[in-house]
Amino acid sequence: GEDGPLAAEDPREAIHARMEALWERWEASKALWTVRALSQDDIDATFDAVPVPKRPIPPLDKAGQKAQERFVEALNTYQGQAAKADEERKLHILAAAVVSVETPRGTAEGVTVEALKRLRSRPHGAQWIARLYAAAEAATQGDQDIPRPTSPGRSTTTQD
Repeated sequence: GEDGPLAAEDPREAIHARMEALWERWEASKALWTVRALSQDDIDATFDAVPVPKRPIPPLDKAGQKAQERFVEALNTYQGQAAKADEERKLHILAAAVVSVETPRGTAEGVTVEALKRLRSRPHGAQWIARLYAAAEAATQGDQDIPRPTSPGRSTTTQD
């Protein structure tokens, strides 16, 4: 930075110490989630675990105003129940798709629906669930490129 007295302390050591502490915190917070593609049977099993709510039947045209109001009320209730069932089903799909979770503390094989509910209830947890669900959906819907090292040039070794 600027010129200063020769007796002034060099701040670079303190900055490097803070950077090292932040790096350690960052490394300790990392988690690697491995998800797999799901078969249609796996997805169908989630519908058994979380059934779809029954949609109300609309009243006949000749039914009265009260019947129409009850239908609208039942339809609103159904929509709320369907949204909750969809969110719950996403957790069951994720529980089936997660193969492992690696952290600095160790590796866990799979994850439970209850653990995913706890994750969702944390700050920014819904965003993490959405990202995990998108990864599981991408794995299920198509072939994914496997990361592999590449060489920028030709190989110099020959096989005999």
